[in-house]
Parts: sequence; C-alpha cells; structure tokens
Amino acid sequence: MNCLDKLHLKNHDLTYYIKFKDKYELEKQAVLLKDFISDKFKFTADIKLYKDKHKDDINREHAFTTVLFAITGVVLLYALLNIINIIFNKVNEDRKSYGIKLALGASQKDIFMQNFFELIILSLLSSIIVTLATLIVIYIINNYIFSFFSISINIYIICVFICIIFSLLISFLMLRKITKLSIMEIYR
Repeated sequence: MNCLDKLHLKNHDLTYYIKFKDKYELEKQAVLLKDFISDKFKFTADIKLYKDKHKDDINREHAFTTVLFAITGVVLLYALLNIINIIFNKVNEDRKSYGIKLALGASQKDIFMQNFFELIILSLLSSIIVTLATLIVIYIINNYIFSFFSISINIYIICVFICIIFSLLISFLMLRKITKLSIMEIYR
C-alpha cells in the first residue's frame, strides 16, 4: 500500500513520516517498519498498534478496489456491446456495395480483406482515442481531486486487448457471413 504514516516514538522527541514505495501487505509493512525502527534507533518496537490501526484502512481499500473492478467490468461489457453494434451496423450498411463489387468482378476474398482491414483500423483508432482520454482523466483526477487513483498498465493492456480481439472476431464472423452470400441474397 502506498501510504504516508506518521511515526511518533514515545521515548524520543522525534516524528518520522514513512512512505512505502511499493504496495505491500499489512504484515510486510509491519516487518519493514519494525526493521526501520531497529536499524535507526537500536531498540525493538512493538508494532501491534500499527497493525490494528491500518487493518480497517486496508479492508476499506480492498472493498474500494472490488467496487472499481466491478465498475470496470460493466464498462468493458458495455464497450464490447457497442463495438458489436457498430460493426453489425457498418456491415449491414455496406451490404449493397458488397453486391455491386461482386457483380463488377471483385472476389469475395478481396471484399473480405478490404472491409476487414477497415474494421481493424477503426478498432485500433478507437482504442488509441480511449487510451488517451482515460490517461487524461486519470491525470486530472490525480492532480486536482484525489491522489490515489493509478492505472495498472497490465490491466489496461488486457482490457484494450480484449476489446480489439472481440472486434476482430465479430468483424471476421460478420464479413464471412456476408461474403458467403450470392449477389441476389445480398440485395434481398
């Protein structure tokens, strides 16, 4: 946990602020704190009070993280449904142009590849825009409202990767279905 704690030692008229650089569990924090006190002041510290004080904070942080993950999951599902809807509408709008291209002699493979790459570019462009918008919002929140939001690059990459994979899969399935149709079936 990236925290700033005030450490006041009774026998010494000193106050220390300790900031953990990495996220640690409560037990690890307690050990680090105990080692710090032992090294700095050459006496053994009882850190039970530290554990008791921060147990509620850590439980609250876990609950907050769970809520954020649930919200992220709902937003990701909503984004996936929107991607599916956009791809479905795009393919259905272009049905007649597929028929015209087939009638003029284009192969089904050419039509498929042209539209598939168009949808790939659309997916990648939307992912880049969403990434930039998210980073800007997190920067604003961290600097002006709160300072505890952070973005795990691994989770963010996984979410973007899931959206891109689903958009490619849906694009592939929709275009494959359309290109299998004959010219007469496309115009119906």
